[in-house]
Amino acid sequence: ALTSQIAANSTIDGDIDNIAFPCQKAAQWFGESGFVINKQNLHQKITNAPYPWADKGGKPDLDLLADFKSLIKMRKDHAVLRHGSIDAPMMLDEHVIVLLRRLGDLVAITATNNSDREKRLAFLLPPSVKPTVFVEALTGKKIVAANGTVVVAIPPMFGVALIGQ
Repeated sequence: ALTSQIAANSTIDGDIDNIAFPCQKAAQWFGESGFVINKQNLHQKITNAPYPWADKGGKPDLDLLADFKSLIKMRKDHAVLRHGSIDAPMMLDEHVIVLLRRLGDLVAITATNNSDREKRLAFLLPPSVKPTVFVEALTGKKIVAANGTVVVAIPPMFGVALIGQ
Protein backbone atom coordinates (compact mmCIF):
# COMPACT_ATOMS: atom_id res chain seq x y z
CA ALA A 1 0.00 0.00 0.00
CA LEU A 2 2.84 2.37 0.81
CA THR A 3 4.58 1.73 -2.50
CA SER A 4 1.36 2.36 -4.43
CA GLN A 5 0.85 5.59 -2.45
CA ILE A 6 4.40 6.65 -3.34
CA ALA A 7 3.91 5.69 -6.98
CA ALA A 8 0.65 7.64 -7.13
CA ASN A 9 2.35 10.74 -5.77
CA SER A 10 5.63 10.42 -7.71
CA THR A 11 6.64 11.67 -11.09
CA ILE A 12 7.52 9.18 -13.82
CA ASP A 13 11.28 9.50 -13.19
CA GLY A 14 10.87 8.31 -9.57
CA ASP A 15 11.51 11.67 -7.88
CA ILE A 16 9.95 11.40 -4.42
CA ASP A 17 11.24 14.68 -2.95
CA ASN A 18 7.89 16.45 -2.91
CA ILE A 19 5.75 13.75 -1.33
CA ALA A 20 4.15 14.90 1.92
CA PHE A 21 2.80 12.06 3.98
CA PRO A 22 3.51 10.88 7.55
CA CYS A 23 5.82 8.01 6.64
CA GLN A 24 8.08 9.85 4.21
CA LYS A 25 11.10 8.99 6.37
CA ALA A 26 10.16 5.32 6.10
CA ALA A 27 9.91 5.67 2.33
CA GLN A 28 13.47 6.97 2.21
CA TRP A 29 14.65 3.84 4.00
CA PHE A 30 13.17 1.71 1.22
CA GLY A 31 16.15 2.89 -0.85
CA GLU A 32 18.15 0.11 0.79
CA SER A 33 15.77 -2.47 -0.61
CA GLY A 34 15.66 -1.26 -4.17
CA PHE A 35 13.70 1.99 -4.09
CA VAL A 36 15.01 4.68 -6.43
CA ILE A 37 17.29 7.11 -4.56
CA ASN A 38 17.54 10.55 -6.13
CA LYS A 39 20.44 12.99 -5.62
CA GLN A 40 19.01 14.67 -2.51
CA ASN A 41 18.16 11.38 -0.83
CA LEU A 42 21.62 9.94 -1.63
CA HIS A 43 23.15 12.19 1.05
CA GLN A 44 20.54 10.95 3.52
CA LYS A 45 21.29 7.33 2.61
CA ILE A 46 24.98 7.90 3.34
CA THR A 47 24.34 9.67 6.66
CA ASN A 48 21.86 6.96 7.66
CA ALA A 49 24.44 4.20 7.15
CA PRO A 50 24.31 1.27 9.58
CA TYR A 51 26.27 1.40 12.83
CA PRO A 52 29.94 0.37 12.33
CA TRP A 53 29.98 -2.71 14.59
CA ALA A 54 33.52 -3.83 15.44
CA ASP A 55 32.82 -7.48 14.59
CA LYS A 56 31.81 -6.33 11.10
CA GLY A 57 35.08 -4.45 10.54
CA GLY A 58 33.87 -1.06 11.71
CA LYS A 59 35.37 1.33 14.23
CA PRO A 60 32.52 2.24 16.57
CA ASP A 61 32.58 5.40 18.68
CA LEU A 62 32.30 3.75 22.09
CA ASP A 63 31.74 7.07 23.91
CA LEU A 64 28.83 7.87 21.62
CA LEU A 65 27.43 4.37 22.12
CA ALA A 66 27.68 4.81 25.92
CA ASP A 67 25.87 8.17 25.66
CA PHE A 68 23.03 6.59 23.68
CA LYS A 69 22.77 3.72 26.15
CA SER A 70 22.46 6.17 29.06
CA LEU A 71 19.73 8.11 27.22
CA ILE A 72 17.87 4.89 26.44
CA LYS A 73 18.13 3.81 30.09
CA MET A 74 16.88 7.22 31.26
CA ARG A 75 13.83 6.93 29.01
CA LYS A 76 13.22 3.35 30.11
CA ASP A 77 13.49 4.27 33.81
CA HIS A 78 10.95 7.12 33.60
CA ALA A 79 7.55 6.33 32.09
CA VAL A 80 6.71 10.04 31.83
CA LEU A 81 9.52 10.38 29.24
CA ARG A 82 8.08 7.52 27.18
CA HIS A 83 4.35 8.08 27.44
CA GLY A 84 3.83 11.53 28.94
CA SER A 85 1.85 14.20 27.17
CA ILE A 86 3.78 17.15 25.83
CA ASP A 87 2.35 20.57 26.58
CA ALA A 88 3.09 23.75 24.65
CA PRO A 89 6.65 24.98 25.27
CA MET A 90 7.18 26.63 28.66
CA MET A 91 10.08 28.55 27.17
CA LEU A 92 11.31 28.88 23.62
CA ASP A 93 14.02 30.92 21.94
CA GLU A 94 16.44 30.47 19.07
CA HIS A 95 18.55 27.95 21.03
CA VAL A 96 16.47 26.52 23.87
CA ILE A 97 13.16 24.74 24.19
CA VAL A 98 11.65 23.75 27.54
CA LEU A 99 8.75 21.29 27.54
CA LEU A 100 6.48 20.04 30.30
CA ARG A 101 5.51 16.38 30.19
CA ARG A 102 2.78 14.74 32.27
CA LEU A 103 1.65 11.19 32.87
CA GLY A 104 -1.01 11.01 35.55
CA ASP A 105 0.63 12.52 38.65
CA LEU A 106 4.13 12.21 37.16
CA VAL A 107 5.78 15.36 35.84
CA ALA A 108 8.96 15.88 33.84
CA ILE A 109 10.53 18.96 32.34
CA THR A 110 12.85 18.56 29.37
CA ALA A 111 15.10 21.36 28.21
CA THR A 112 17.33 21.16 25.13
CA ASN A 113 20.01 23.57 24.00
CA ASN A 114 21.28 23.66 20.41
CA SER A 115 23.81 26.42 21.16
CA ASP A 116 27.55 25.85 21.41
CA ARG A 117 27.43 27.52 24.86
CA GLU A 118 25.87 26.49 28.15
CA LYS A 119 22.55 28.22 28.81
CA ARG A 120 21.36 29.09 32.31
CA LEU A 121 17.60 29.42 32.55
CA ALA A 122 15.09 30.48 35.14
CA PHE A 123 11.46 29.72 34.38
CA LEU A 124 8.19 29.68 36.29
CA LEU A 125 6.33 26.45 36.85
CA PRO A 126 2.67 26.46 35.85
CA PRO A 127 0.37 26.54 38.91
CA SER A 128 -0.89 23.04 38.04
CA VAL A 129 2.57 21.51 38.60
CA LYS A 130 2.68 20.16 42.15
CA PRO A 131 6.31 19.00 42.56
CA THR A 132 8.78 21.63 43.75
CA VAL A 133 11.75 19.28 43.84
CA PHE A 134 13.16 17.83 40.63
CA VAL A 135 15.99 15.42 39.93
CA GLU A 136 18.11 15.55 36.79
CA ALA A 137 17.51 12.12 35.31
CA LEU A 138 21.08 11.60 34.06
CA THR A 139 23.09 13.10 36.93
CA GLY A 140 20.84 12.64 39.97
CA LYS A 141 21.34 16.31 40.92
CA LYS A 142 18.43 17.77 42.88
CA ILE A 143 16.90 21.07 41.83
CA VAL A 144 14.46 22.85 44.13
CA ALA A 145 11.98 25.32 42.70
CA ALA A 146 12.12 28.48 44.83
CA ASN A 147 8.83 30.41 44.74
CA GLY A 148 7.75 28.35 41.74
CA THR A 149 10.91 29.19 39.74
CA VAL A 150 13.27 26.52 38.44
CA VAL A 151 16.87 27.49 37.68
CA VAL A 152 18.85 25.08 35.53
CA ALA A 153 22.03 25.01 33.45
CA ILE A 154 21.71 23.27 30.09
CA PRO A 155 24.95 21.99 28.55
CA PRO A 156 25.81 23.04 24.99
CA MET A 157 24.34 20.86 22.24
CA PHE A 158 22.58 18.71 24.83
CA GLY A 159 19.75 18.86 27.30
CA VAL A 160 18.42 17.94 30.71
CA ALA A 161 15.42 15.97 31.88
CA LEU A 162 14.06 17.00 35.26
CA ILE A 163 11.84 14.45 36.96
CA GLY A 164 9.37 15.75 39.55
CA GLN A 165 9.64 14.14 42.99
